[in-house]
Amino acid sequence: MGKSTHNQRIERLWRDVYGGCLSLFYQIFQYLEINYLLDVDNDVHIWCLHYIYLPMLNNHLQTWRDAWIHHPLRTEQNKTPMQLWIGGLHFTQFGQRMLQDAQEPITQEEIDQYGIDWNGPVGTNQDNIVQVPDTTCPLDDHNLTLLKQAVDFRIDDGHYGISLYNDTMAEVTRLLEVQRATV
Repeated sequence: MGKSTHNQRIERLWRDVYGGCLSLFYQIFQYLEINYLLDVDNDVHIWCLHYIYLPMLNNHLQTWRDAWIHHPLRTEQNKTPMQLWIGGLHFTQFGQRMLQDAQEPITQEEIDQYGIDWNGPVGTNQDNIVQVPDTTCPLDDHNLTLLKQAVDFRIDDGHYGISLYNDTMAEVTRLLEVQRATV
């Protein structure tokens, strides 16, 4: 049985997302595991990983998305995905102009929902699901405030967040010891 030709665009999109954004984090997390800095079975390690890397990962995904929606598509006469979407807003399914000389600008909500097909099929392949474990902050509110003062996850440490992760692990470990001593 050959490859499905109906999934080529989404497969290409996932390849581009991985190559343009996610592979960096895959390599970082692999490095942390190989060097025994990350134990995926340790809830404190996972919480520290999320604390440092989730904002960074979301920022990278947003930047990638912003770039992708403005790149030309050769198969669409070099129109960008955003141009195609905006053009689609102006036509009905029968190809008739729907918004003749529209005076209303496109809203931010419309831009944010670009590419979402609310009536499209929902995937059922359970093999490709990524399960992110629920993690609760191991620190009480006071110590979480102290952590936020000690480690600013928004700065660029020049080491792909690895130094920030190590600093967070050290500070959380210290704060947990203090927290346990006062209980």
